[in-house]
Amino acid sequence: MDIRIQYSDWITESQEGLKQVSVVSQHGTKVPIGELIDSNLGTGPTTIFRENQTRMAFVTSDIVGRDLGSVIADIEAGIEDLIIPEGYEIEFGGETQDMQDSFKSLALALILALFFVYMIMAAQFESLINPLVIMFTLPLTFIGIVFALVISGRSLSVPALIGVIMLAGIAVNNGIVLVDYINLLRSKGMGRKEAVIETGVTRIRPVLMTTITTVMGLLPLALGLGEGAETQAPMATVVVGGLTFSAIVTLVLIPVMYTLLDDASTKVKDWFETL
Repeated sequence: MDIRIQYSDWITESQEGLKQVSVVSQHGTKVPIGELIDSNLGTGPTTIFRENQTRMAFVTSDIVGRDLGSVIADIEAGIEDLIIPEGYEIEFGGETQDMQDSFKSLALALILALFFVYMIMAAQFESLINPLVIMFTLPLTFIGIVFALVISGRSLSVPALIGVIMLAGIAVNNGIVLVDYINLLRSKGMGRKEAVIETGVTRIRPVLMTTITTVMGLLPLALGLGEGAETQAPMATVVVGGLTFSAIVTLVLIPVMYTLLDDASTKVKDWFETL
């Protein structure tokens, strides 16, 4: 049950009445507060906001013609020069807090996506080395992502991060095609070097066809064509840039990493056999 205790109206409705409020001194006597203070009339807040018993003040604004991340960076740079009195602190809320929470959730989703992609490939290849060869292409897709965002003038937003998560499953397809065909040729008795060269010659056409068809399908969305397409354009831009760069790098990186890790695994096996 809520209980409110307050003074009578004749005290709270006038300045003279407030001066008659008594306080107890150290000696136990009651002294009118009007004898202890100098009072004057002024203005005060109509509403007081508190969180965790701390009084709060909100500063709100709208953004026009700029992205949220760059605006927040400018505000943080300006706040660094402020001398904040003791007992005060500044916190960002609203869309900034929502953006930070979304980025944390999407970062976790990206980590889980990479983990699941690796585990699925490890189960299919029945090897821990072959999936590792393919996963080496994923970090290089970020180069294509950065180039695509810079060229298009877009920022790394929530839709763009969703595109990055999509790339975790799309960009590995070309590497799977190459590694699987190399293993197939080697199982038929072909040497490793010959199998790698034959795979590069034979599989370059399907790799390019898959990449080009995907890029062409996402190009209208990346250009922001159509009503409402501009909201999803960052996602398509990320996928187009990352997949294009990944396809180019995969044709060179996969054979090299396959050879290096195969040599390393052979040396490790030979070392264990000598124990």
